[in-house]
Amino acid sequence: MDNTSTELSNRAQQRTRIDFLDILRGISICFICFANIQIFAGYLFYTDEYKATFEAASFNNILENIELIFIHGKFYTLFSLLFGVGMSIQFIRFKDDISAYKRYMYKRLAVLLLIGLIHIWLIWLGDIITLYAVLGFLVLLLFHCSSRTLVIIGVISILLPILHAILMGIIGFYPGVLFSIFMQKLAELGVPPGDLFEQALYLIMTNNLELHFTAKLYDPLVRMALIAAEGRIFKVFGIICLGVVAGRHIIKHDLLSNKPFLLKTALLGFVVGIPANIAMAILIDASEPSLQLLRIVAYAFGVVPLALAYAATLALVYKRAIAFFSIFAPLGRMALSNYLSQSVIAIILFNGFAGALGGKLGLSSIWMIGFCIVAIQIILSYFYLLKFKQGPIEYLWRRLIPKT
Repeated sequence: MDNTSTELSNRAQQRTRIDFLDILRGISICFICFANIQIFAGYLFYTDEYKATFEAASFNNILENIELIFIHGKFYTLFSLLFGVGMSIQFIRFKDDISAYKRYMYKRLAVLLLIGLIHIWLIWLGDIITLYAVLGFLVLLLFHCSSRTLVIIGVISILLPILHAILMGIIGFYPGVLFSIFMQKLAELGVPPGDLFEQALYLIMTNNLELHFTAKLYDPLVRMALIAAEGRIFKVFGIICLGVVAGRHIIKHDLLSNKPFLLKTALLGFVVGIPANIAMAILIDASEPSLQLLRIVAYAFGVVPLALAYAATLALVYKRAIAFFSIFAPLGRMALSNYLSQSVIAIILFNGFAGALGGKLGLSSIWMIGFCIVAIQIILSYFYLLKFKQGPIEYLWRRLIPKT
């Protein structure tokens, strides 16, 4: 094969890889919407008694279990993995000049951190972008490490929430201090007394715009408390490390064509992941410390394997139905824009000072709205990318990166 043919073949392979990653990213954005929209709508904060008042209560309960077993945590895990893959793909541009790469990535991550902070302060406390940016800086410190080292660090980090939970059982629930400060601040603002869930639902349903945005000033407190309570910082760090390794193997060893490896990953992920996630769903409301620890163990051994099984299965089958799966590619190419716009749309629909649907719908109705949001985003992303090369936030991100 001559050099021209080899170059064309390499370009075709690279295009196929990028298309797959865009599709996987787009599918992840879809299911992240289904996971997050129940929080925006207030459903996560309903009492069992209130859930039982809806006509489709039994069906909603089935959907809750489906979400816990097959969606909860899996698609933000894939999103985290893809963040690490993206870090490896960015490295190609620098032709092994790791110093130049790191200088560029520090600036890139700094801008992403700014975007995340705006999101968490003005729009939604559930923001994940800020955490990605912060952990991205840490991953850069290890970027020179071998793939084997990064895999070991990644696996240990993913399992660290178990040790973290045991430590909290010994020293006490230290994130509770942050929760208490947050609730105290809400009380000072005039939010009626109650537990954290009751106050969160009140803030969604209130039509007091000033109260809503004043309370948001304290959102980083509860976000830090939630991340600390779950040990999420360890898990996400570990997944990004694995993503960097996956990116290296996608680029250098054509991982996406390694059918035996993909098949083993899918089978192992389903065999381990599904039973562990079923156990997690059963134990979700456990109050005894021993059962709570068991739930955390089930989460650690269930979420990541099942997420990897999804990715491996898609890599095995997507070419057979590429016309269908390609529908999700524009959504993935504009992943950051679509992720942020989902937050804005949900606030407009559900918050009391706007659409005021929060606290009034069952999960089936909420998911129908989520389906409509995703469908509209797919259509808009497709037509937007016919005219522009990247999404508006992606463009802004690139433009804000300092040139020197």
